Amino acid sequence: MIVKLSVIKIIHDMKILDKMRTLSSLTPVRKWGLTKLIKVLNDEFNDLEAVRVDLVKKFGAPKENEAEGNYSVGPEHMDEFLSEIQTVLEKEITLPDFKLTPEEVADFTIDELLMMEDFIQE
Repeated sequence: MIVKLSVIKIIHDMKILDKMRTLSSLTPVRKWGLTKLIKVLNDEFNDLEAVRVDLVKKFGAPKENEAEGNYSVGPEHMDEFLSEIQTVLEKEITLPDFKLTPEEVADFTIDELLMMEDFIQE
């Protein structure tokens, strides 16, 4: 089954992905599958961060009295900034075919399970 998620969902799930990295109940083969999934997600997150920085520089101005390289987007350009970043956030990506079994996530809380439902086998 192919899983497609929006970049904004990935950002929302980054905390839970950190917890997924610590699963000790996975076999080496399962760890390799999880590693491939996390790599794709991390690459997407890093790409988003690079685009965000570029957009802040494009629509923003250097902050006064702060270290060089610190920018902020003022209210006069905020709508343009949000419009362009929203396009990136809504982009869907295809993820590797990897899902955790219910047994592998037995120690997760209900809230955590709800956040990661896209990554759990039924």
